[in-house]
Amino acid sequence: MATNSKSHDTVRLVVTALAVCVVGVGSVFLFDYFHLQKKWFYAAWLTVGMFAFSVQDFGAQAKNPRFAAFLVLQALTYGATVAFTAMDRAA
Repeated sequence: MATNSKSHDTVRLVVTALAVCVVGVGSVFLFDYFHLQKKWFYAAWLTVGMFAFSVQDFGAQAKNPRFAAFLVLQALTYGATVAFTAMDRAA
């Protein structure tokens, strides 16, 4: 059962890396196609990253609907804060 676990992990790693590249490049093309500002691109990816780290740290509590709603609102607030403050100063 565990004979090919190393090759299976390698395949999953490569597939995941390719998926991240496709999503990353695809998001750049979408933002360019719709002529969105850079600040929204950075805010979106920072929000995704912040949400991912929060779920990783608090994974067991993420099954609670109230806590999941809190994480979503926190991520959206963080993204909006980044977009409206830090990116406006850089532009």
